[in-house]
Amino acid sequence: ILPSLKDDSDNARFEAVRALGKLGGDEAVRHLVRIARRDSCDFIRREAVRLLRTAGQGHPEVLTMARERLRDPSRDVRVQAARLLGGFQDARSIPSLLKATADAHWSVRESAEIALLNFGPAAVDYLIKALKSRSWTTRFRAARLLGEIAAPAAAGPLAAALDRVRERKDVREIIEKSLRKLKK
Repeated sequence: ILPSLKDDSDNARFEAVRALGKLGGDEAVRHLVRIARRDSCDFIRREAVRLLRTAGQGHPEVLTMARERLRDPSRDVRVQAARLLGGFQDARSIPSLLKATADAHWSVRESAEIALLNFGPAAVDYLIKALKSRSWTTRFRAARLLGEIAAPAAAGPLAAALDRVRERKDVREIIEKSLRKLKK
């Protein structure tokens, strides 16, 4: 398998990555992390990150790589990185996922939001701070998540965000919806 990782053919490298994912183990994880960081082909990097969601459990370098890949040029790689971080639930990933809620691509923003939802109450303080973000998509998603998590501590900050003078209409609507959820 290892010689195939250096092959000129993208397809050969892709199949080698898939084989490593099936084999698992420390050595396979080490190679998958390297490929996720360095391969020139975006669908190979995406596949390496995707496979590390299962093969990389318990390997701290996988989390570091995934946080880095949230800045990958390929949106597909960024989506898989957000999904990986949501599955591992390491609180150090929350700030990176919040930044990803302002990504240029909807699929990345959505994956980051779902990943943050997996953190549940552990993400509440970060989400409250995100209500003041410069990015309206981050404010929108933070308000929605606070309603989904139903954190009582979020009521005051959500009400304060609702009073913001120049807030977007859609952000105001989701804040109101989250506040109704909290009142229940």
